Amino acid sequence: MRGVMLNWRLALPLAGAAVLLALSFIAWRSGVPAITQTNAPAAVATKGEADLPPTMGNYEMVANRSLEKLDELVTEQGNRNPPSAQFIPPRLD
Repeated sequence: MRGVMLNWRLALPLAGAAVLLALSFIAWRSGVPAITQTNAPAAVATKGEADLPPTMGNYEMVANRSLEKLDELVTEQGNRNPPSAQFIPPRLD
C-alpha cells in the first residue's frame, strides 16, 4: 500500500509537468507568424541604396533584390568616415 502512494506522489507532478510542457510548446508554435502573401507594391529606392540608413531591414530589402547591390551598399557604408564622437572626460569629484 505504501509503495502505491509513493508512485502516485511522483506520477501526478510528472504528468502535470508534461501537460504544461506540451501546452507551452503549442502556445509557442501558435505565436510564430505564418508567411502571407500581400498585394502591396514593393518599396523602390529612387535615389539609390547608398542613401539608406544601415539597418537590418534595409539590408534585407536590398539583398532580396540583388546580392551584388548588397555587397556594394555594405562596402560603401563601411568606407564612410563615422561622425567624430565628442570626448567627455570623467568627473573626478
